[in-house]
Amino acid sequence: MSVTATLPRWDMTPVFPALDSPEFDQAFARVVRQIDELGAFFDAEHIGGAGETKEGAPAEEPGVGALERAIERLNATIQAYRTLSAYISAFVTTDTRDTLAQARYSELQRHSARLAQLTTRFTAWVGTLDVESLIAQSEAAREHAFALRKAKTSATHLMSPAEEALYAELNLPGGAAWGKLHGNVTSQLSVPIEIDGEMRETPMSVVRTLAFEA
Repeated sequence: MSVTATLPRWDMTPVFPALDSPEFDQAFARVVRQIDELGAFFDAEHIGGAGETKEGAPAEEPGVGALERAIERLNATIQAYRTLSAYISAFVTTDTRDTLAQARYSELQRHSARLAQLTTRFTAWVGTLDVESLIAQSEAAREHAFALRKAKTSATHLMSPAEEALYAELNLPGGAAWGKLHGNVTSQLSVPIEIDGEMRETPMSVVRTLAFEA
């Protein structure tokens, strides 16, 4: 008796009906708008800015409220972005020949550079704060204590704001593009390999996992 196995497939419809659905388009537009609004919010709150108001006077020392608002806005934006990114990746990582998924992934990546710049601005800003004092005063800060302390340390290793912004912009056509090309090409390669005494034409992604096979 022969048994034909049915390979499992991911059901992505609980997230969005399809990549070309109105629901996905609306969510995509909403994430782009959130990133723009986050940038405007950071400017208004002098988060990672030059430390001066528009009138040229020194900006006030940020308090608990400013930190809590920044955490809430940044978390909401990152969560929405990651939902889109994970959804598109579910298609790209299982079929690199899916041209629609590849196009939407490239489109989303263009906005990821802007979000990366804002995240770096937040990290630099946290580096200027008395993190331990804010953690003691704020429940939201205590819930994010590990991340805030890590950001405080990371801020000491950042380049200048201009250099960090340039890095985020160059990473998209550089490292990120190379990684995407590498993944696309290698996922579509098949090579002959001997397994249990039998030569098989095997996808490169499967061959790579054999590095961990006894």
